[in-house]
Amino acid sequence: MAFAGSASAATATDPRYDHNAHWRVVLKTPAGSDHGFIAIAASGPRSAWAIGDIANNSTYLLHWNGKSWRRMTTPSHYAPSGVSGSGPSDVYLIGDLNPPGAPSDGEVLHWNGQAWSLVLRTQAAAILDISPANVWVESESGYLYRWGGASWTRTRYGYAVNDIPGTVAAVGQRAWRTTIGRVGKQRHRLIVQRWTGTAWRAISSPRPEVPGTLYPSIAASSARNVWIEVSNRRGLHNVRLLHWNGKTWTTLFWPSGLASLAQGYLAAVGKASVWLGNGQLLRNRSGWHLSNDGGCGIPVGVPRTNSALCAGVVNITAKGRSYGTISQSGR
Repeated sequence: MAFAGSASAATATDPRYDHNAHWRVVLKTPAGSDHGFIAIAASGPRSAWAIGDIANNSTYLLHWNGKSWRRMTTPSHYAPSGVSGSGPSDVYLIGDLNPPGAPSDGEVLHWNGQAWSLVLRTQAAAILDISPANVWVESESGYLYRWGGASWTRTRYGYAVNDIPGTVAAVGQRAWRTTIGRVGKQRHRLIVQRWTGTAWRAISSPRPEVPGTLYPSIAASSARNVWIEVSNRRGLHNVRLLHWNGKTWTTLFWPSGLASLAQGYLAAVGKASVWLGNGQLLRNRSGWHLSNDGGCGIPVGVPRTNSALCAGVVNITAKGRSYGTISQSGR
């Protein structure tokens, strides 16, 4: 596969409110229940998962089967913090195992359609399940774990991941990642790599300067819709998006006055769109669009559709009582 490296720049224009960025609530927990949602993932229009959180620090997992959200049984004393799956019978959870009186241990669990099993012990920050034989785990210790169908392998990533957004994304059936390195005599430059099956190889792409401690996030819905969010040493005062359309890179500068939405979540959707922030800002072929929601939470694209899901918490009283919502954009 060839990767063109040409890049063009597009200036930012003020976004507008319109129907292109509309969220509608499809699931809501009881008002005042102090429920929320801390993670969500989808493998297609008939399979999605959301991790719910209750105020007493207990968690649960919901599954969308194409018709309704149903609660799934999960191991007791396990607190999931992230989820990813390639289908109803291939789901992974990352989180902590907390037996009473014992220290917290990082665990990665797998659902095969019938039962959960422990597959990896690590404090994981993010997980990406591309297929049953192509799974990636970013750890807080700075290692990148890969499941190739028979065993787990571990490589040093060079830095510790301690929160989302992730630096690894599925571009079709391949994994891409962002990292920071030296280009000639220039340090702290963005480098984009793809997994060849045996090693990481750099692809031709823009090489903007980035902070040495702030790793760029990446999201993709296909091999023709890849987005990378970067900022330079001036931080949120100079945020940009890089977009790969399958042939060329385009650099898009962040709209003025909305820098506070940067360095949040990044969710590629459909053929040429991306949700940013907490579901507050949409970029598509017609420009920038502010959503009808002040922040619905964590947005994710639904593969093979133009739809996205967003999960989060809504505060409803001065005492902090809240409820959780899952919202949807698109059909």
